[in-house]
Amino acid sequence: MQMPNGARRRAAALGIGLAALALAGAPRAAAAQDGAGLTLDAVVARALRANPQINVVRARADALRGRVLAASGRFDTRVGASVSGQQQSAFEAGQSGLVASTSHTTSYGVEATRQLRSGITVQPRVTVSRTAFEGAPVVDAGSSVSLNVAVPLLRDRLGRASTSTERALRQRDGSARDDVRQAAAAGVHQSVSAYWDYAAAHERLKVYVQAEARARRRLDETRTLVRGDERPAADLVALEAAVARAGQQRIAAEQAVDETRTQLGVYLGLDLAASAALPAPATPFPHAAPWTPDAAEEARLVRLGLERRGDLVATRSELRSDEILLEGAREELKPRLDLHLSVGYAGRQLGSGYRGLVEPLFQDVPGVNASMRVDWQFPPARNEARGAAAQAEAARAERALNVADLERRVAGGVSLTIQALRRSAAALVQADRAVALYRTTVDNEQQKNRLGAATLFDVTYAEDNLTSALLSVVAGRLAHAQALAQLRLETGTLAEATDAGPTVDPAVLTTRP
Repeated sequence: MQMPNGARRRAAALGIGLAALALAGAPRAAAAQDGAGLTLDAVVARALRANPQINVVRARADALRGRVLAASGRFDTRVGASVSGQQQSAFEAGQSGLVASTSHTTSYGVEATRQLRSGITVQPRVTVSRTAFEGAPVVDAGSSVSLNVAVPLLRDRLGRASTSTERALRQRDGSARDDVRQAAAAGVHQSVSAYWDYAAAHERLKVYVQAEARARRRLDETRTLVRGDERPAADLVALEAAVARAGQQRIAAEQAVDETRTQLGVYLGLDLAASAALPAPATPFPHAAPWTPDAAEEARLVRLGLERRGDLVATRSELRSDEILLEGAREELKPRLDLHLSVGYAGRQLGSGYRGLVEPLFQDVPGVNASMRVDWQFPPARNEARGAAAQAEAARAERALNVADLERRVAGGVSLTIQALRRSAAALVQADRAVALYRTTVDNEQQKNRLGAATLFDVTYAEDNLTSALLSVVAGRLAHAQALAQLRLETGTLAEATDAGPTVDPAVLTTRP
């Protein structure tokens, strides 16, 4: 039965008004219209600056640099100086018996010790002493100048043991840059995934708001027909139920927007108030073009991940660090055989006054003194050294297993993400096609309903299918966007290391490597 023109105009006006009210009930869905909105670029910049995970790894890298500096302290030059004065009284044998005598000795010394990274220890030393006897007209002054060198011939030859800790820490410090780069990539990926979840929640809310508006419009149109005795009142029950269900779905979608916004704020290092003030997302989902990578392309991407993944690069570097520590531990198993060399001179001078505190250093020097000594030491049990070597070897073996396992997981992750990206693009094409077909179906069912060839339930069923298809498109766009970011993370091409720290170009998050 055809609706009178006046009734049709009143129903259309009422439907428009109710749809506007429904949209007003979800202000956050339209928040992007009130301002610039939250862009992907802003999320990336904020994540690099304030993501807690990234900042924790940065702090660990700073601590590692401190450990390197502390380990290098073993090779610092140590300088020492001493000054002393002494009075000594004693009996000495004289012609008439024991005679009491008193002497006053003043001395000073300066020395420096430096262990070289070659294992050699160098120690220059200078000492001067002056002794005056009561009643004696002269003082006895002497000096000793020497350069002592200790050269390891077996254990720690070329500094293999003494420098192992420093070299291992420097190796790890070099990998800290890759650790920070990987942390930046993971932190940005985490924030970007949350951003796409937030964007998808907004898109789903829009779909449910539109579905609720359609349900209300059908209900209002039917009420108008019921009042004109063109429809039975029983038709209103099912339509009111449909409106109630659509309202429940819209409310749940609003809750999802709040949850995803809060989660995004957590990843961006924001407090609760700042998270609640985040605007609606403004960056659209990336375009999904069909992609069918061949075996060569997949192999290229897997190879890229094995070469560039920051955690894998860092773990390989840590393996080399463990090998350095193992080399140093094995060096300690060797006997100690050290060559000690010394060259210098000793001066002695009899005079008066305090010139004896300086002049013996360069006057009355009889010649050069030199000595050589070889020390050998070998603990038969060597339990401490053997235990340290066993621990170092086990740590190195564990790290090697970690490297092999991580290589397998990286290769598998890249391959799996390639398939996810390929399928998400293909599925999105089908989802868009389904939406177009369901829109046509809804139009056809509405036309058939007006002609009396279809019931309101047929129209409701078609519109529910359209809603499901629209939600599938949102899910497809979300899956494709997250697969793009995941592929960048898996291949190690999300973040780049610079002297100023890791950087991320937001454009790479919407393109394939």
